[in-house]
Amino acid sequence: MNYAGRSQRLGEVDPLRRAIPRTDSPGLASELRSARWRMKAAESPVPEEVDGAHRRIRNSPGGLRTARHVRRRTMSGPGQEPPAGRPSTGAVIAGFTLIVALGVAVASLGASLPFLREHYGIGVAASGFAVVAFNVGALLSTLVCGLADRRLPPKPTVFVLLALFATGLGSAGAAPTWTLFVTAITVAGLGYGGLALYLNTAFASAFGRHNVLMINLLQAAFGIGAIIGPIATAATAPVDVRWTLTAMAVVTVLCWTAAGCCAAERRVPAAEGAGWSSLRMVLVVSAPFIIAGIFYNGLETSVGAWASTHLTWSGMDPGDAARSTALFWAGLTAGRVIIPLAAKNLGPATLIRISLAIAVAVFSLSAWGAAPVLCYAVAGFALGPVLPTTLAWLSTATHRAQLANSILLTGCMAANVTHPWLVGITADPAKPWTIPAVLTGFAALGLVAALSTTVFRPKTAADDKVDQHATTTRS
Repeated sequence: MNYAGRSQRLGEVDPLRRAIPRTDSPGLASELRSARWRMKAAESPVPEEVDGAHRRIRNSPGGLRTARHVRRRTMSGPGQEPPAGRPSTGAVIAGFTLIVALGVAVASLGASLPFLREHYGIGVAASGFAVVAFNVGALLSTLVCGLADRRLPPKPTVFVLLALFATGLGSAGAAPTWTLFVTAITVAGLGYGGLALYLNTAFASAFGRHNVLMINLLQAAFGIGAIIGPIATAATAPVDVRWTLTAMAVVTVLCWTAAGCCAAERRVPAAEGAGWSSLRMVLVVSAPFIIAGIFYNGLETSVGAWASTHLTWSGMDPGDAARSTALFWAGLTAGRVIIPLAAKNLGPATLIRISLAIAVAVFSLSAWGAAPVLCYAVAGFALGPVLPTTLAWLSTATHRAQLANSILLTGCMAANVTHPWLVGITADPAKPWTIPAVLTGFAALGLVAALSTTVFRPKTAADDKVDQHATTTRS
């Protein structure tokens, strides 16, 4: 059988052509690659199929070398190149430091608005433009870096994003007028969105079996930065709250080695990731993951916006209600550190589903009036690993992880607006239970989406090509 001619005809569409050296058994290698991917997609082992393919490769001419090579290559999924290696320790430390700086900058911007209104002599409505401008810049950057993931070289792109973020924060710290401040903070937002996307994608896909743990630790580091931000703002208020932004600009410059994290991520080859068909495949495969992430993020934002109102309407003092809400955020940060370590043997699917199921239960109890403060704390702890684990899980489900994560994070930004609004239009002071009831609905819908990631996951085009190649070579 003319294997060489058939391999040449399939070379442009079959990702296995690059995954194995020259061999007389390309069909057997394709069979092995297809078997491993079906095993991974179904989350159930098929050892007979995989071992049988290995035996047939080993027994073919030159097969022992091919079998060893393919065994290393076939674990990266269909249509993907093998991992490019984990980031260096220095790059990882810089990545964690950078994400803390991002958290500090975001949280300090909101906390500094009252002081900025006094400094620039502006009204409440005008001061809100700074937050809007920052989020618009972040949204545009996230979309561009996601859609152009195949064209933008990771390391130079991250250097540009670092320069934008540092320049924007530094300029905002010295802006003499409000217009220049808003312009500078928009530039910082452009850097922030892309950096957040690259860091999340890298930590969700560059550490092998430790992906879930690393992305949860990254999100926990961001939470720590979000706690430091308001504290730093209060500390610098007697002098100038903009000093916090300037300090984060300096930290960002010192974190230039964080680009090594993102450079370790493998880009998608042009033949596998071009055109509308690739985008459509990513959307179809990623849809359940994205829906689950959107409902989670909307739930998190809604709790932050409405938990204190629910507690106040339930008879608690407003000051105590505000302080009690902090327990949710503390639980969220603790959950992202503790749960992945304690449940490291659980798969991403199981971890996310259990977390959302617990959230449904405790929010339901809160709606019934059973210890709402404790319910919010437990819900925060349970929900902690959901979003970072979803990012790690999604990175293994599609051949364009950065594009899929970009769509997910963009949807999360939209959910930050829509979900609190939905809670607001249904909330009733005479019926405080309406707030946790809507939160229960959000958690339940997220759980349904998480369950559907396995039940309704379609077969990708890469699977079809691999299966077709394996079938034709056996015939």
